[in-house]
Amino acid sequence: MMSASRFASTAVHVTPGYRLGNGGNEERPGSCSSARADMEWRPTAAGQTTPTAVLPCRADPRANSRLQTAELEGGVKTKRRVALVTGASSGIGRACVQQLASAGLTVYGTSRHPKRRRGGGDLPMLALDVCRDGSVRTCVDRVISETGRIDVLVNNAGVGLEGAVEETSLDEIRAVLETNFFGAVRMMRAVLPIMRKRRSGRIINIGSAVGFLPMPYSAAYCASKHALRGFSESLDHEVRKLGIRVSVIEPGFVRTDIVEHSPVAAAPFEPYISARSNPARAFRQAIARGVDPDVVARTVVEAATEQYPRLRYLPDGTARMVSLFRDVLPSPLFDFAFRKQIQMNED
Repeated sequence: MMSASRFASTAVHVTPGYRLGNGGNEERPGSCSSARADMEWRPTAAGQTTPTAVLPCRADPRANSRLQTAELEGGVKTKRRVALVTGASSGIGRACVQQLASAGLTVYGTSRHPKRRRGGGDLPMLALDVCRDGSVRTCVDRVISETGRIDVLVNNAGVGLEGAVEETSLDEIRAVLETNFFGAVRMMRAVLPIMRKRRSGRIINIGSAVGFLPMPYSAAYCASKHALRGFSESLDHEVRKLGIRVSVIEPGFVRTDIVEHSPVAAAPFEPYISARSNPARAFRQAIARGVDPDVVARTVVEAATEQYPRLRYLPDGTARMVSLFRDVLPSPLFDFAFRKQIQMNED
């Protein structure tokens, strides 16, 4: 039920119509596609349309954090909607970059280690560490400097950790929450002023089925997804009247490399080492049989583009099934079935 790629963020700038990996379609900072102001047509409350001027690009080497102020003053440089995807070097994040670009958005993917991204390709990614305020500001400023807008934020960056609670230090637990929860919060706080000024925006947080299920021997990861779910729902109610919607995508098992990159707690000991061997094996087998990341990415596109997005999306059959069982089965029966599924019912 892990769903996020391990690290967040280098930004891949993808122009609609191109596939990730093709060379030569990235835009250089300060480049302009037109020397005149274009007109962007937006619907009014009465269902009519009114033209809004879109300012041409202007390079400003002194911009940096002041570029967000320029955006708030209306310096929009493209008519296309712009998406920013964290943790886009592989897995779900990379699939989101490709699917959103195919849907017609200008997409910036991000990665903590852009040079390590899988699949090759000539497109640069924006470096981003969601655990650092300065890195988040630099990344958002870069997107604003080139486009003047951020319409969609996809928070996908995440890390895992295997270990019983007693084996896991507080520092290890904090590290998981820092990336999976507080990293997403940093990104949301960075883009909210931009979206609020434009009275339009979509924030899409990649959660997990373990945002509503238990996950023995990965309690820190489980806690981060529970927190992200509650935060997303609360924020959605706060900003809905401002034209901003928040959604959380909660897949079941997805074929990603998060297990390969998930460390084991630094101080393992018995009886936990033996006790978690069967659940860990069951989990790895389920990941190997999981859905393709494109299934999740298509749901992200749905949340980003439909007129009335939902708060919660369950993109695959496993997530929908376990959610239903959790709701309708008596707690003792659900617990028995859950423990049997993860091979913990030997008692």
